[in-house]
Amino acid sequence: MNRPYTIDKLISWTSDYFKKQGIDSPRLDAELLLAHSLKVSRVQLYVDWNKPLQEAELSTFKTLLKARAAHEPLAYLIGEKEFFSLKFKVNPATLIPRPETEHLVEEGLVFLKDRPKSHLLDLATGSGCILLSLLKHEPSAQGLGVDISKAALEVAVENASHLSLSGQVKWQQLDLREAIDWNQSFDLITANLPYVSESEYQSLAEDIKKYEPKQALVPGPSGLESFDWVFTFLPKILKQGGMALFEIGDNQGEALLAKTQDYFPTWQKTLLKDLAGKDRVLKLLN
Repeated sequence: MNRPYTIDKLISWTSDYFKKQGIDSPRLDAELLLAHSLKVSRVQLYVDWNKPLQEAELSTFKTLLKARAAHEPLAYLIGEKEFFSLKFKVNPATLIPRPETEHLVEEGLVFLKDRPKSHLLDLATGSGCILLSLLKHEPSAQGLGVDISKAALEVAVENASHLSLSGQVKWQQLDLREAIDWNQSFDLITANLPYVSESEYQSLAEDIKKYEPKQALVPGPSGLESFDWVFTFLPKILKQGGMALFEIGDNQGEALLAKTQDYFPTWQKTLLKDLAGKDRVLKLLN
């Protein structure tokens, strides 16, 4: 593109370039990357729309532009992702929060509405986005987030601090495949477990396979293995009258209902659909 590099021209050129590279949201990504590079808000970009940019100001942006054109996830490049109207730090140690997971949080908040001082457990917590979103809206609640990844838990700790929730939450590194000596029970248990099968993983978008942690996506050949890990100990730690919420794959609902009938024949079981009308959350009531 021709100089001068005004914000207007730079965003326009970058949007066109991203579109040619197959980026799904070229204009938005161009704006977010430039705002991040200049350390300003997107609103400020429009205020300074015709401002010429110096070469030194473009150095970081050029690096990020190349990485995004190669389909490195935007959230990793700018180091954060909005979820449930809150900003969460993310990096390649954590999955990037998805909008469909917000349905699980909404369901959890309905349950917690008349249950002050509840104790929450979030399994495979990653960035902590589910647990911290719940705690932010329920200040009397206390939570425990567990994950197999120490690096992911370090991100969750930072997110709790940023959201002023450190006093409400504890973190623990655990492998859900191993025998766990739980010494407490919980009113609400949430989980976005690995649930992608090996065959489904092969058909995922290349940016997911290349950049996001596979162990947070794939538990084994069928994609259902992680639910068996948790269902074996769930009755020991879910309080009477408690609720468990699991995000699930849109083709797993019936298989999981059958599993839960074997594990918890007397519990209430419900499949909740996302905005696209697909099975997304398994709800269990003890």
